[in-house]
Amino acid sequence: MGTELMQTLDFTADDIEANRRGELSERQRARLPRPDWRGTLINLGYGIAWLVALVVIWISWHQSADMTNVMTEFSLYVVALVIGALALYFFYRAYERRPQLPREFEVKCVTGEATLSSGVLSSGRQVYRVRIDDPAIVVKDPVFVIPLDAYHTFKQGRRYQVYHVPGVGILSAETEPAPEPLVQSRNT
Repeated sequence: MGTELMQTLDFTADDIEANRRGELSERQRARLPRPDWRGTLINLGYGIAWLVALVVIWISWHQSADMTNVMTEFSLYVVALVIGALALYFFYRAYERRPQLPREFEVKCVTGEATLSSGVLSSGRQVYRVRIDDPAIVVKDPVFVIPLDAYHTFKQGRRYQVYHVPGVGILSAETEPAPEPLVQSRNT
């Protein structure tokens, strides 16, 4: 196992041993991204506030307004419709912004030749990628965004065994030959 890879990808021997068993080490588990509920809760709060406003306006207009006037009743319905639409909009945004909570982070393994590439995002930020060409993967070989020092550590055309969590990134990697992983290569 290359110590250069260990340093640039920031993993330990314990980490890779756990990854070979298809598990996360405690250290890796502690570093996983935590779900952020702030946006969801803010949008829920706005939705509830608009619903409360709708109820308060509806009750106050029914108690004080002369409902014989057609214009008063019509304006009540228009205001109720607008406030109801605002409440629904914020509830929808809360639903859309909810964090995706995986049941359990699944460690996957991909083995193959490394293909390095780099590019510039529309924001102007430079990104570095490594693709592992695994013949066992039918759909599409996984491409990982990696830091610049890791980009220089991976060697074009060399075979690697890469342990990763889909949507999170590389956990650990080693050059072949390596011990047979207990995690089987699958479509990612």
